[in-house]
Amino acid sequence: MLDGAISGFAFAGGRAGEVDASHFFLQSRELFGHFTFLVRQIESLMLTAKPPYSSARTLLTTGVLEAAMSSRHHGHAVVETPELAIAAPIL
Repeated sequence: MLDGAISGFAFAGGRAGEVDASHFFLQSRELFGHFTFLVRQIESLMLTAKPPYSSARTLLTTGVLEAAMSSRHHGHAVVETPELAIAAPIL
């Protein structure tokens, strides 16, 4: 009954006796446009049978994000990341 009245995406949940809530802003011009570049890379992989970029790039990105979130969770403490010393080209 609320078609067209609600166009956002939100989440609320309890954590340690508190309520956390978030509102996610997604692109609105193109339906699910935020997935466009991921879909392009999947298409490239399917058409060429070659990964569009090295797996080291994905591992590096994931590692950096994990370290940043861990640092923030621990009061912006320095997080050592020797596992991110990747010698292979990542592009």
